[in-house]
Amino acid sequence: AYVVATNDVSYEKNNIAKQFALIARLIKGNLGTKIFMVTLDGFDTHADQPNRHKKLMGNFTRAISNFYADLAVQNRDSDVLTMTISEFGRRSKENASNGTDHGAASTMLLFGEGLNGNGFVGNHPDLSNLDSNGNMDFTTDFRDVYATILEKWLCIDSSIVDNVLLNNYNRADLGLRCSSVIDDDSDIADGSFKHYPVYGNETVYVEFVLSRAMEVEVQLVNILGQNIGIIHKERYLQGTHRVNLNPQARRYTPGHYIYRIFVEGKSYSKSIILAK
Repeated sequence: AYVVATNDVSYEKNNIAKQFALIARLIKGNLGTKIFMVTLDGFDTHADQPNRHKKLMGNFTRAISNFYADLAVQNRDSDVLTMTISEFGRRSKENASNGTDHGAASTMLLFGEGLNGNGFVGNHPDLSNLDSNGNMDFTTDFRDVYATILEKWLCIDSSIVDNVLLNNYNRADLGLRCSSVIDDDSDIADGSFKHYPVYGNETVYVEFVLSRAMEVEVQLVNILGQNIGIIHKERYLQGTHRVNLNPQARRYTPGHYIYRIFVEGKSYSKSIILAK
């Protein structure tokens, strides 16, 4: 993927820019990886925060700007969402070294055409309302953001998201719309045909409801949009039915797939997770 693609904009020579330049080529070369991670060290600003922070944020913002401009040359900028994460935040009070110390609250930055414009999500922190350790009171749980990205961007079923995060966290209104690799005119998005992925007892099912007897064909598609094949085809009577995917799942690499159901000349699809 790296060899068949090129960067169409000039990046700076610093480390964060080099990382974004590499990822841009991999995306444009259709590697198919769902998640990339870049790192930017230096935000533990116990001293000289104004100068250090200015340099770090300058390098980052120029790199992210070049990254999306690069992707836009091939109209791939709308396919990519960027999110910042950190294992610690900062306190608001300045210390004796012209810096700030570790804190419990922080910010998360998101970039991408899939977001509903520019703005601030949640409430601004109240610098006069600090806890006994000098920490700001956060207004948005970072796991709310994680849950939103997992479900609304990576198309992971909400029940799996809640299970992984060990709670049912709020979904933030970021304007994201889960769109799988299957997104053509033949896929029906209305509620005329009910179908769901079902997970239980280490077994994965596709459940569907038929209003009358008809033939049902279930296909599996990988994240690159490649049809893996027909995994089940049978005529069913009216009612609710389940197809056990575990026998087929053993033949494939565990991960994120799309199942596609064909009934009466129409097709319906949703994302599904296969595990060994």
